[in-house]
Amino acid sequence: MGVENGVVDIDTLIGEGIENFINGRFDAAKSYFTVILTKDVNNKMAKFGMICMDAVEDGFYYAEDLFKLFIFETDEKQDLIMESFLEYNSGNSKSEMAEYMVALMPQEEDDNFFANAYLDAGEVSLAKAELEIALNYNPNSVNNQLLLGRIYEKLGDFDKAIDRVAKAAAIKPFDKKIYSKLINLVIKKDE
Repeated sequence: MGVENGVVDIDTLIGEGIENFINGRFDAAKSYFTVILTKDVNNKMAKFGMICMDAVEDGFYYAEDLFKLFIFETDEKQDLIMESFLEYNSGNSKSEMAEYMVALMPQEEDDNFFANAYLDAGEVSLAKAELEIALNYNPNSVNNQLLLGRIYEKLGDFDKAIDRVAKAAAIKPFDKKIYSKLINLVIKKDE
């Protein structure tokens, strides 16, 4: 932890707040973000983290994914996301708010952005969890089914890997690459 003269720096607190938020420990994340906001009332990350946690508690579950997107954006895009979210959130129904949040999220070609980021960081279990959540929202995502299959393959769980690739093949039945991958997994399993 970044401690200087007995004082923890803001970046360390932000990192802890984000980690707790991502792992669903909202009470701990709120504590970190509250401490940050007492030191810096204009801290965007802490402010938007608090806003998103409040939105999740109000039933806007997409706010959790929106915050994860917010973390990786540039300052300009963070400002736009926060401004748009606050403007749209005032006076709209839950269904309108959910539609808005879905529109802000990356679409099919990018819908495994977080899982890929976790994989790149060597966090296989977080990538797996992220994909399982994404597939709850969109079970017909070929990319996510294939990526989760790849993760199971890395973990040595060939039955689950085959199941995921088979689901991708069922969604996209004329894709030769998917069938080739499926055949390769079956062969690997039998070796």
